[in-house]
Amino acid sequence: MKTKDILNQKHTMLYTVSGYTNGSYQQIVESLRRILIDIPDMIKNKIFKLRELGYGTDEYNKTKKYFPNWIVSGTYPLRKLTDNDTLTWSNIISIDIDKKDNPDVDLISIRKELFNLPYVVAVPKSISGKGIYAIILVEEGQYTKEYYKYISKLWKQQYGLNIDEKCDNIARKRFVGYDEEITKWIKPEDTDIIPWKLKRIEKKEPTKSNQIINDKNLYNISKYKNNSTNTDLTRNAIWKLLNNGYSIDNINSTENKYGVWYHIACDFKHFNDGLEMFIRFSQNSANYNDDIKSITKKYNGAKIESTIEDISRKWCGICKHIYGSQWWKNL
Repeated sequence: MKTKDILNQKHTMLYTVSGYTNGSYQQIVESLRRILIDIPDMIKNKIFKLRELGYGTDEYNKTKKYFPNWIVSGTYPLRKLTDNDTLTWSNIISIDIDKKDNPDVDLISIRKELFNLPYVVAVPKSISGKGIYAIILVEEGQYTKEYYKYISKLWKQQYGLNIDEKCDNIARKRFVGYDEEITKWIKPEDTDIIPWKLKRIEKKEPTKSNQIINDKNLYNISKYKNNSTNTDLTRNAIWKLLNNGYSIDNINSTENKYGVWYHIACDFKHFNDGLEMFIRFSQNSANYNDDIKSITKKYNGAKIESTIEDISRKWCGICKHIYGSQWWKNL
């Protein structure tokens, strides 16, 4: 894969003005290019002030929590940011080389050696400016833990590096850092990056939550008895899907994507929380690039087109297809 293709891949990114711990943050999708180059340049003065606080001090650690961070492995549904919720895989992992863990290692020299490895995309500085991290292309991102463990041991043997093996989770977040020479430490855009391959991986069957749904599977459940049951059960079906990352990416339709998106908005018009549903559905997509105002405008322009009975057959049918006939028992 070319460097430029890796830089154009999407990642979930989080911003906050009041701290992540109280759940007050904005979740968006950004390209790796913007995460490594553009956004750091926009906040570099804040990062400089952070570094002046002294690495590891209470004030430093407290302040750092207000900086944007991103998830290396790819994109995630709104507020579903765990290892099991990955929507799209970037097939990259990152490995930290902290100065505090490697006091006797010459980070300048090791940075050059790591950068020249064929599977390394970039070696940026961390937010503190005291450490570095390597961005590595792997064959299959869902096996991040296996890759991380193997490479950590390999680099210990080859370079004497001490790497924290507890940082191997798939949905690993990184704070955005600033590197004044970042373009020097990203491979040229036409470089062929060779993905790291592991010969022995115990592979698991993929879950059904992200599978593509063909048109013929949308109406495979009988009508429910009354409108009240239809509305309540259908709302539960929709939110079950949305909370598991369901988006336009999961629909294989003969209609163009915008048409499908519009008809989804029409479906959601039946519900009081339809706008929230539509925002979640939109943001779940790896290709999401609209702001909330734009999505709201498009939702407000949609009209109810189908009866609640038809909507029930559609959305409950999707749940039945993905989760089985007893999908509703664990709501």
